[in-house]
Amino acid sequence: MHRHHDIFVRAIKEKKKIRLFYATNDSSFPVKICIPIDYNPGERTDDKSDYYHFWDFDTGANKDPLALNSKQIEGMYLDKESFDPMEFITWKRNKYRQWFVTRNWGQFS
Repeated sequence: MHRHHDIFVRAIKEKKKIRLFYATNDSSFPVKICIPIDYNPGERTDDKSDYYHFWDFDTGANKDPLALNSKQIEGMYLDKESFDPMEFITWKRNKYRQWFVTRNWGQFS
């Protein structure tokens, strides 16, 4: 679990964007404004790593969400800007797979 996990959860619950600092393969640390989607603790992945999922507007609607393990994330900070889940959720929710972080996102909860 990342040291800023509580900020991630708060952003989901308050529908706030996150200012994300993370490491890339070329050792740079880009800063992105992203929407926090969900968290998958290590027991749910084959490699046993914790993953944080973000919607990155820079990659466009045709890409998968940005998935980073906690070691790749330098920091997460709550942004002032709110989001509407309708901005990015274009897929059908699987009624058998629940969000790990509970939320009140109306039809997307």
